[in-house]
Amino acid sequence: MPGIFPRVRGPPKEIPDHLVKYSHAEDKYAFLTYFDTIFVIDDSGSMKGKLWKEAADVLRAITPICTSHDKDGIDLYFLNHRSRNRAPAGKGPHGYYGIDRPQEITALFNSVYPHSGTPTGITLSNILSPYVRRCSADGVENVKPINIIVITDGVASDDPDSIIAQFVGELDRLNAPPHQVGIQFFQVGEDKDAGDDLKMLDDLFGSESGKRDMVDSVTWDEQEHDRKLDPTLPKTLSGDTILKIVLGAVIRRLDKLPTQRPTT
Repeated sequence: MPGIFPRVRGPPKEIPDHLVKYSHAEDKYAFLTYFDTIFVIDDSGSMKGKLWKEAADVLRAITPICTSHDKDGIDLYFLNHRSRNRAPAGKGPHGYYGIDRPQEITALFNSVYPHSGTPTGITLSNILSPYVRRCSADGVENVKPINIIVITDGVASDDPDSIIAQFVGELDRLNAPPHQVGIQFFQVGEDKDAGDDLKMLDDLFGSESGKRDMVDSVTWDEQEHDRKLDPTLPKTLSGDTILKIVLGAVIRRLDKLPTQRPTT
């Protein structure tokens, strides 16, 4: 069965000339080397049990790819759990920084117990505020773009759309390129209302909104036929979906792909 991505000769037109060097057929994740990757993990009370395991499965699938493409190491934040590490210049507080091995992420994940609410907007603000200040002070052309991957059940207890809108405005005032900041929401679980909330965020800041297109959302691969025959089959992530998770918020041609809905 052919993949869902179109075959192109050379880099697609949506990729700026200065990013072409990061695109080659041998490594479809090569663009990750151009971005600092940041994971945000929802550790709210609603993530207990099955959803916490699903989040772990997602991390196991995508962290080896991300750590192998970021020479600076990736950063990890939880919504509620706070590290005591001192934040490097230009980075938000309470995170874990420069992680270069997927085993480190797994160990951190296993040390955290889900509790409390879902302050998605506050966490994004804590990450983006020092980053945008750095872009303003140093010149946006001198600051490495960031790719934020949020793994969540989708129900925020604050107002992430207003927070994102604030930073959209600030990035526009800085005349930052479209790929400067990407926020990818991956929904675990099968809560339709939660999925609708994330899709709303995608639509608010998507290509049809007229605003800066910096948000994308995606869920597990749809396996409707196989899982109807055998509901015990585990959820899996195809290569195409992994590609959309790690790059869909920063490469427009991936963001435009349809969001997969979970099987009910």
